[in-house]
Amino acid sequence: MKLDDILYAESIKNYVVIHTEKEQLVTYNTLKKIQQSLPEENFIKIHKSYIVALNKIEKTDNFEVWINRKDLPLGDTYRTEFFKKINAKKL
Repeated sequence: MKLDDILYAESIKNYVVIHTEKEQLVTYNTLKKIQQSLPEENFIKIHKSYIVALNKIEKTDNFEVWINRKDLPLGDTYRTEFFKKINAKKL
């Protein structure tokens, strides 16, 4: 799997599921360790349980982010930083 294939990563208890368009990879890991291994210019944490690929975002509002027709929650804690990064990418 290449970095460009990753849509988002989802934390489920002691596991992280890496979602791509074609498959899901389950790993015994923490979301924090996964986040540290991903380039921060391409990925951002949007919720305590989700990291998303910025270039895969289809749309967003104040409460959700859509990737591959799936709506993911946008947590209050991450909202401000998320919109700063999104708006900086548009410039």
